[in-house]
Amino acid sequence: MIKASATLAWVATNITDITADEVARCSKVWDYQTKEYFYMVLSKTDDATEHKVTYDKEHGFGCTCKSAKYKWHNVKHGSGVCWHVRASIASSIEDRKALALRANEDRRQIEEQAGKSVEPIEVRWNIPVWMLRAPVAPHMKHSPREL
Repeated sequence: MIKASATLAWVATNITDITADEVARCSKVWDYQTKEYFYMVLSKTDDATEHKVTYDKEHGFGCTCKSAKYKWHNVKHGSGVCWHVRASIASSIEDRKALALRANEDRRQIEEQAGKSVEPIEVRWNIPVWMLRAPVAPHMKHSPREL
């Protein structure tokens, strides 16, 4: 049996073997009872059948397909697992890439905004110039003021 880390490495290096249609058949689901994510993958042969793909550190990858029930002994693929698992791993990789791109874009926007000159508070609050130049009213001389 192939280890989970080897399966991940194989899929990551051979990501082009998984088609966009196969990735599109994967749906990431949050299980509120176990507080874990898993993937539901539509079967290629039957659009009504879904297979649940899970992962845990102790047992590695799991799938509800017939091939996984027999520990993938009939799989002749280099990864050693069914296509449901490979597609869900590819989908996970694509999700992480998309999130990283989004984070980089957000960081770039923040850096861009930080580089812009900050408007003075008088401009942002639209305070008239005469208020800034006029003397302080006698009844306001002992009030607290901003520095």
